[in-house]
Parts: sequence; structure tokens; C-alpha cells
Amino acid sequence: MEEKILLEVNRKNRDEMRWEEMWDTALRIRSLFKSTPLPPFMEEKLAPIIEKRFGERPVAVRSSSTLEDSRSASHAGLHESFINIKGADRILEHMRLVWASLWSDASLLLIDETGPDERTHAMAVIIQELVAGEKSGVAFTVDPTDPGRGVIESVHGLNMGLVDGDVEPDRWFLRRSDDNILSHDQPVRDKAVLISGKGTRTTSSGSFSATSPLSDEEVNTVWGAARGIEELFVTPQDVEWTIKDGDLYILQARPITTLETEQPARGSKEWNLGLKGSFRHLEELRARIEEVHFPKMAAQASRLASVDLSGQDDRALALEIGRRLAILQHWTDIYWDEFIPMAHGVRLFGQIYNDVMDPEDTFQFVDLLRQTPMLSTQRNAALQDLAASIRDNADLAHELEEGQISRQTEEFQKQVEDFLGRYGDLTWSGSRLFDNREPFLKFLVNMAGSASSGRDDAAPETSDPEILALKFISRYPDGSEEEAKRVIDLGRASWRLRDDDNIYLGRIEGQLQAAVGQGLTRLAARGHPLAGHPSPARVAAALQGMPVEDDKTADQTPAPPARNVSARQIVGQPASRGLAHGVARVVTGFEDLATFVAGEVLVCDAIDPNMTLLVPMACAIVERRGGMLIHGAIIARESGIPCVNGVPGATTLIHTGDSVTVDGYLGLVIVHS
Repeated sequence: MEEKILLEVNRKNRDEMRWEEMWDTALRIRSLFKSTPLPPFMEEKLAPIIEKRFGERPVAVRSSSTLEDSRSASHAGLHESFINIKGADRILEHMRLVWASLWSDASLLLIDETGPDERTHAMAVIIQELVAGEKSGVAFTVDPTDPGRGVIESVHGLNMGLVDGDVEPDRWFLRRSDDNILSHDQPVRDKAVLISGKGTRTTSSGSFSATSPLSDEEVNTVWGAARGIEELFVTPQDVEWTIKDGDLYILQARPITTLETEQPARGSKEWNLGLKGSFRHLEELRARIEEVHFPKMAAQASRLASVDLSGQDDRALALEIGRRLAILQHWTDIYWDEFIPMAHGVRLFGQIYNDVMDPEDTFQFVDLLRQTPMLSTQRNAALQDLAASIRDNADLAHELEEGQISRQTEEFQKQVEDFLGRYGDLTWSGSRLFDNREPFLKFLVNMAGSASSGRDDAAPETSDPEILALKFISRYPDGSEEEAKRVIDLGRASWRLRDDDNIYLGRIEGQLQAAVGQGLTRLAARGHPLAGHPSPARVAAALQGMPVEDDKTADQTPAPPARNVSARQIVGQPASRGLAHGVARVVTGFEDLATFVAGEVLVCDAIDPNMTLLVPMACAIVERRGGMLIHGAIIARESGIPCVNGVPGATTLIHTGDSVTVDGYLGLVIVHS
């Protein structure tokens, strides 16, 4: 498979790839491993050895790559490992998945950081007879927060609960100078991970709360073993262990290579690729987001909208801007800490779906998630209804274009006000979308006037989501129908959140921009306008008569890129099937929204959830940002519009007015002369 793997990892310069594109690449390679049989000589050699050594006893199939651990670097959890695997056939199948994880998204990122060519890396697979311990844990011979002590963490059952973060461990601190126990932190012990069927299960029981996983004697036994390993390797160790029938088993040990690890910046590729929550953790996040955060955000946006900003004096308005800025920051922090990790649940669903179904199309799971109700698609449907009212009534269209007022235009205006009451606080690129009624009415007239979609071949009907769901449920391991339904439900919730979270946050931001807009209007009336799109803090300061430095960048309009490149055929990723031809419209800023003409090809850096109102008007979408999980791909599939994303330099190689063909089957954009 070497040539196919190299083709996948070199489709695009990885410096230009976002985490979504790395994940797509890793998923395709994983599917390649699953669909490619082992060479016959390898299977003939290995199967009898595995059968003789293990029979039907459960084993752990574990990774040990040249990337993973060394004296200078440790990357725990970089690759996949599996436990409770029985039988030669399943062991060989999971060996392939461990090999595939040498090209996981996190591995691709690490390869970029460490520099060596991916062809120099190798993966050993370790097969260990599984010890289903009654108590398990880890021992750090040096506490990362205090070099004078060590730490032991322990849980009832298997270590998986501790590693995944689903089970809070008991924690002992020991003094390194004399090996004495300093303290014991005890959590609420209400669950444990145990062996079950072909995998594991998380079990809740009050019996766990009564006793600590380890006695003081067992703590000393574990600590003595860990210190012995540290002595053997002459460096601090991270040791994984379990206890069964009173016997201590060392499962693995790796060096603690750094005691002060710098955390990746929020939003970075490293940060995103590290967001791999367990199923239980994602369910807890979902409940908190849907039942607590979203209702609070909606209520807070409504309360802010009810405030009469025009009746406040300048100082009160300045304080209101500061208050709204603090509210937005509060929800932005929750967005990064909870919304984004929950949205990454789609990654877990995609992998589970592919493992169960082995589909020919690596991204068939997206078709199952289609038609999940989203706020932006509901808003777009309401827009289409308004546009249809104009399209179906020539007199109304004429009156709106001429600015005439009649009874029917008054009725239509009420419908518009109702729409704006529900969606008018949305923002994009730092501006409120529908503050001015006149451009919005022109936008509706434009949408209604679409004569042709421009689609040469509309995206074909994909498999019915409910049929795919039924097939998935029927093939789910151990016939666990309820668990399969929970997996689908969580996948759909995560898919929906990838769009809805920005809508809720946009409503809060919209109320901040309303206060900022009120301040700018007052300042302009006094001959004290602030150039460009000034920050809320600058507007608040100016309202209170404080000196405000000019924003030297605010009124500088970047020069348009020189047309020194003439592209003919541009290669990207096929994100939504279909074929379309039309005139390109490059959308790079807020002002471009009003100029968009129905039937054009929407070309942009990335589609923000609050600008998806353009999607129903477009015949196709081209984005610089890539991946099957970004908003443009999601909305394009929902709308049946061809989409090619991951196009380097999309907004500079393609220009407004170019005649283009978008091939959503092959991921090509053809620019005609």
C-alpha cells in the first residue's frame, strides 16, 4: 500500500492543511488498511502462531512505534491499542488497525513537527494476554508539579476509565526522599470500566464507593515496583499497572520526558487533534450544552435585545458595551472548553461507523447524518419562503423594486419583521447581517429572481439516512440495538452542534454589535467617527470622552491580489457530489454579501455558519479551507450543492467574474478562458 499511502499524505502541503483535512487523510488511510487483505504469506505465517499461543483467550493488541516513545520524547496515546480481542482472525484484523494508526491525524502532525520523512517510521504490534485486573492505575515516579514527590493513581476495574477521563481516580502522593505516603485524595467512586463481550463497559455501582482501590500496603508495593523500573532505566518513569488476585502486573512503562509540557494554543491543529473525548464524556457534554448552556444563551440574548440602548446616556452605553463584551467572553470560553470538544464527537462516530460497516465510501457516515435539523438550514428555509413570496407575485416584486408601499407590501413587511425578529441579531465578519432593511429586501429580490441554478448535474440522491441507520444498527457488535441508537443519536447531536454553536454565539455577539453600532452613530453625529470597524473598547472609551488612539489599520483597505496567475484546473477535495457551471463570486468580506447573484459559484476562504444564507442561492461552493467536517461541506451536502474544498489560494486563483465548472465528484475546479 506504500504508493497509495504516499499519495494520500502528499495530496497537499501539510503546512496548509487544517486539522479537518489531516483527519480526512487519516480516515482514508485507515479505511485502506481495513479494505486491503493481509498478504497471504503473512497471514499463513502469523495465524497458526497466534492461534497456538493464545487460542480464545482475550488479548490486548497494542502499538509501539518509532514515533511514540524514546528517551527524549513521549507521546502517550498517539496510536491505537485494543483490548479484549479474541481469536486469530480478530487479532490480525486489529493488528492492521494498529498499523493504520501510524498514519493517524496526530501522527501526521507529529511527523511534520519532528521532520523525518514518513517512510522512515515503523510500527511494532505487541500482543499481550489480557489481565483483567480488579484494580488498575498509573504511577509517576516524579510528580510533574513537584519534583520532590511521586504520584500513584488508581481506579477499580480496568485502566481505560482512568486514561479516558471517565473515572476519577484515587490519588496518593509519596515523598521521594523516604518513600512515605504524604496524602491520599479520595474522589466519589461511582463507576468502573470492566470487560464485557467483545469489548468493555462502564458500570455504575455503589459498591465502588465503600473502599479505596488500594490499601496502604498495595500502594507501597506499586511504588516500590515503579522506583525499581526508574532505577533500571535511570530516568523518571510513567508506569501502567494492574492487580489481579493479589498479584501486581506491570503493563508498560515509558520515560517522563518533560515535566513542564507547554499546552497547545486553543484552536491550533495540535489542540484540535488532541480532542478525542470518550463516549461517556461526550454524552455528559451534550446534556450540559443542550439543557443548560443553549437555553441560557438564548434567554440572555433576548434580555439584551430588550434593552433600550437609545434611552441610555453615553456613560451608561459605554458601561453596557463593557458588560456585553464580558458576557461574550464568558460564552466564548465555554465555546472553546465545551462546545468544540463536543463537536469533535463526529470524529468518533465516523470511525465507529466505518469499523462496523466497512463502506466503500470512507465518508458514507456523513450521509447518515444528513437531514439533521440545524438552525442555519431552518433559517435558510425561511429565507426561501420569503423569496418564493416575491417570485410568485409579480406585483409585489415590482413594488419592492420601485419602493412602492401597498397593502400587500405591508403584509410582506410584517413577514420580514417576523423573520428579522428570529434571525436579525446574527453577525458575520464583525457586522450585524440585517441591521439595514433596504439591503435585506434587495437581497430577497435578488434571491427570488434566480432564473437558473447553474447546476449541470445536481447532486444525486444519496442513501436515505434512516436506511443507513437501520443497517448500522443491524450490524452493530453483540446485537446491542440500544447502544447503536445512542451512538447514532450522539453523532447527530455532534453534527448539529458543529453548526448551531456558532449561531447561538453569534446572537450574543450581535447584541454587542448593536450597542457598538449605537455608540458609533452617536460619535459620528458629533463629528467624532472612528475609522473602520473599531473595537468595542475603543468605542466605549470614546463615548466617555477618553483619548482614543487612531487605529492605523482600520481604514486601510488591502490591495486586491495581482492577477499574475491564470489557473486552468485546480485540485481540491470532493466535499459534496454534483457538477455545476457558473460565474464565480469571490466573497471575502461583509460587503460582498449584498453583491452575490443567484446562480453564481460561491468562492470563499471558509463559510461561516452565519453566512450560509448565501448557500441556497449558489450553484456550487469552492473553499480554501478543507475537510468533510467544516460548515461549508455540511451545508452543501444538506442542500444538495456541489462543493470542492481544501483548494489552496482559492480566493486568489479564482476571481469574481471567472467562468468556472465545479466537479464535486473528483474535487476539481476548472477555470474557463
